[in-house]
Amino acid sequence: FFSTHATPVDAAMLEKYVASILASYIGKYVKNLNKDKLRISIWNGDVCVRNLELKSNALDSLRLPVSVHQGFFGCLKLTIPWNRLQSEPVVLEIDQVLLVIRPKKSEAWDEEEEQRYEHEHKQHQLDLFEVAREARQQNGPDAADAGAGEAGGYYGTGFFNRLRDVILNNIQVKINSVHARYEDPDEGASFALGVMFENLSCVSTDLQWNPTFLTESQGAFIHKLLSLQKFSVYVSRHPKSQLMSEQADLSPEAWKERMLELMQSETERQLLTPSDASMKVRYQVGGQLDLSSPRVAVDALLNQLE
Repeated sequence: FFSTHATPVDAAMLEKYVASILASYIGKYVKNLNKDKLRISIWNGDVCVRNLELKSNALDSLRLPVSVHQGFFGCLKLTIPWNRLQSEPVVLEIDQVLLVIRPKKSEAWDEEEEQRYEHEHKQHQLDLFEVAREARQQNGPDAADAGAGEAGGYYGTGFFNRLRDVILNNIQVKINSVHARYEDPDEGASFALGVMFENLSCVSTDLQWNPTFLTESQGAFIHKLLSLQKFSVYVSRHPKSQLMSEQADLSPEAWKERMLELMQSETERQLLTPSDASMKVRYQVGGQLDLSSPRVAVDALLNQLE
């Protein structure tokens, strides 16, 4: 995806930039992530981080009226094909996701958290700017804009912008063992809506929904195929005091154990018994949208419904 006329960028500089992208990508969702240690792990090609806590605003990009009350990842693994970034995807694998969300109306405004989020965003932009500045100094003024003339397209005008978009548009996600629970703590009518699944995979595809590696020449639409295995849904009513979002006295480990126990006990209240499902998602990218097509289109299919 790089122009043959592009100025070569030092390999160490390339790795530094990719590490910054991925550290920022993960840091948007994870609380108290040590990005410096994560970058070092990424450079070494060996990333495995355990017991991560989700940020309260981790779901904000979905633009839903909910926020994360508490949530944890058991393990996060990252595989980076350093020598084949232009032909193979980065693979992000997450094991054991336990999550409780609540309506935003029940969450107090956390000014300190918002300020921290803004600071992290600005720091990320400065980090990327610094990498581009170093590239110009080491490889000449065209390094950060390598190949912009012939291969600009909707990915942007710079080498690093195109690299960032190609990596993020092709990132392959695998999530195993998930229990996500929505709780409404309304007095007298408290209930929980839970979703569980054994694993989820998300890959980029071509127009015929065949897994492929996307390049900047494939237009302004991205196609993703999501596959779910043993997907189930339950609804249950509880006294407010028994909701997971009301268990402030539980330690993180005790909270996780309780969420795992609920994965077994709530099966008696299932609206949807474990089924396989797939989703075809098409969304537009870039600055100019095609107003004749929806920005996001989703086609979902339950393979078996009981």
